[in-house]
Amino acid sequence: MTNLSTSNFLTDGFGDVNVTAASDAATDFVINNGAGNGTNYYGLSSFAYFIGFNMLFTFLAFIPVAYRPVSGGSGIAEAKATLNGIILPTCTDLLTACCKAVSVIFAGAASLPIGLEGPLIFIGLAIGHNAQRFIPNSYNQLKLDEMKRDFAVVGCACGVAGAFLTPIGGVLFAMEEGASFWSALLAWRSFAAACVTTITLYVLDWVLALIKAAISGEDTTNDVPSFRVYDFLLFAVIGILAGIVGSLWIEANSYITTLRRRVGLNRVGKLIELLTLSILTTCIFWFLPLLYTRCTAMEAIQTIDTSILRQMNCPDGYYNQLGTLFLNPPGGIGLNLLYWEDGIEAFDAGPLAIAGFTYHILLLLLFGTSTAMGIFIPLLFAGACYGRAFGVMIIYHTDFFPDDGVSGHREAVMTTYTMVCSVALLAGVVRVLISLTVIMVCSIGVTYLVTPFMVATLFAKVVGKAMFGRPGIYDVIIETRGMPFLETECPKNVIMRGLCAKDIMSRPLLVALEPEQRIGQLLEYLRRNPDFDDYPVIDSSHGGILLGVITKRDILTLLSHRELFYQPQKEEMANNDSATMPPPLLGTKQKSQRVALNFDQLIYERVKKVDVDIDTVLNIITEEDRDKVLDVTPYLEIGHYTVNQFVSVHRTFQLFRSLGLRYLIVTDAFGRPIGVITRHDLKLLEDVGMDEEQYVRRLSELSLNNEIDTSYRS
Repeated sequence: MTNLSTSNFLTDGFGDVNVTAASDAATDFVINNGAGNGTNYYGLSSFAYFIGFNMLFTFLAFIPVAYRPVSGGSGIAEAKATLNGIILPTCTDLLTACCKAVSVIFAGAASLPIGLEGPLIFIGLAIGHNAQRFIPNSYNQLKLDEMKRDFAVVGCACGVAGAFLTPIGGVLFAMEEGASFWSALLAWRSFAAACVTTITLYVLDWVLALIKAAISGEDTTNDVPSFRVYDFLLFAVIGILAGIVGSLWIEANSYITTLRRRVGLNRVGKLIELLTLSILTTCIFWFLPLLYTRCTAMEAIQTIDTSILRQMNCPDGYYNQLGTLFLNPPGGIGLNLLYWEDGIEAFDAGPLAIAGFTYHILLLLLFGTSTAMGIFIPLLFAGACYGRAFGVMIIYHTDFFPDDGVSGHREAVMTTYTMVCSVALLAGVVRVLISLTVIMVCSIGVTYLVTPFMVATLFAKVVGKAMFGRPGIYDVIIETRGMPFLETECPKNVIMRGLCAKDIMSRPLLVALEPEQRIGQLLEYLRRNPDFDDYPVIDSSHGGILLGVITKRDILTLLSHRELFYQPQKEEMANNDSATMPPPLLGTKQKSQRVALNFDQLIYERVKKVDVDIDTVLNIITEEDRDKVLDVTPYLEIGHYTVNQFVSVHRTFQLFRSLGLRYLIVTDAFGRPIGVITRHDLKLLEDVGMDEEQYVRRLSELSLNNEIDTSYRS
């Protein structure tokens, strides 16, 4: 085998168009330099080279996550939470996306059993969430908050399309897995953007293929196999087994996650844990094929590139089955090898089962550590190993599929069960139906497998949830982190009780501003309530009715402009009507010399995320300014979402889900705010069900322990 140089590694990897190519190139660089075709290449020196680079890449994968911890993990749970309307600070920043990209590249290069699809989806979400920052000022209609939410959905769909080259799968994933605010227009935008992403990647891959003079693989399957009744029974059995295995995997991973939280590792401890798992993975991938050797003649496998075959301790002209499965990237080579290799003798059931179980256990230990990773590809690879082993066994040891003389029939059967088992195992863990089926069908290009995929994934999801009553792994992560994620439907027991909004609001309004607010008092509100994101503004001269809401970001922006402050005049304070009249724009002089920021300037500072915090404002404002006032009425969000105190909880739940709200202000019959409902209140009510005493007790406990967010951010 020809060794790759470092320059080739950088050119072929990080110079490519996506993180998948970069990670695969890095993996090839390590393996090809650490292993060769000859038996002598697999000695201690080769192992030292192999483990040395793996440790280096593992350390490099840890550094971005240590710098930005939120960039660890798959990112799909955070994507679902963001699409559901939850604010996660710094989670969707471009810096977080860059850290996740760098981490997942080096994690894949370190031969860790990780996937790239989760981080790719998250990166697409982050790009969409920050798209407003790159829009010219002439398109202010695209800089509104609701457009930011839509951009995030479009970015998520593009991430799925970029990971699997499936526009429909991207749209369905964004719709099925989180976006609670869906419309026909948003579906069209998401699909159009996903199509552009897919076409662009196809064009780039075609150009790169021309440059590298690579031979593209073609689908040679001409005949669509027909399925019999017992085929679907076997598909159902596969789904049931996958659901059981998936539920056990989720339960074990939840236990390991809880144990990690109890131990409370610092950064050094997390690095040691990750390096230990990297050493364990490296040793298993290297020594297990040497201990369990199954040699097969290279003529038994029909592949174009024989360099992917690992000889290890086999004679010349033979390859090590387990070494070939372990010492190749699971996505680009591993899945293609298991899916499309027609030679039944290429892999025996034993090495396949060992490889699948090894990936399964290593992924269980690794998921939740301080590195960016996905689980789609490793689970698909493990399922493909199980499925191909199952196919080999039923073909050789049963009479279900006799050799009827039809060319390619038994090979098609083995391919079918390999793919079905692969998809079923993934569905048993993530519990996704429609989008997963579409993603796989579009990725492998075999439309006749839609029905087998649907049958297997359906049974996997139903049985998996029935085992321990837990949802999919990403929903478990959301629950573990305490994110107030609301399900699609309001709980039936809540509807039956006939509760109203006033029955579940967690507290009265703690802070309410006046239209003209003194600077000193406003600073005190900001200092005492650092977690508040939105402040309601009421008109006390008209009975305390709600005028609107102003965000903390806008308040800080206004406080950074001292020209907006003015001395209160008794004549104006006595006139109730003039107190709520908006002042003229900046640069327009009147008797009171009151000015206001231009709307475009306020939007510009909001979108560009000008770094203004309370400390910056305190350094700007003088003692004389504290006695002045600021008119906030020109900057209010008029007509803010509110709910009457007698509105049903069912209707309130629908408003949160359909509009992606974080909180709702509860008003009385006269429009005066009397309380606030947050996502935590609805989530708590969803958890305790109809037990009113338990709800009141948990609400008081959370309030005493300060576990309920005391801001309007939920």
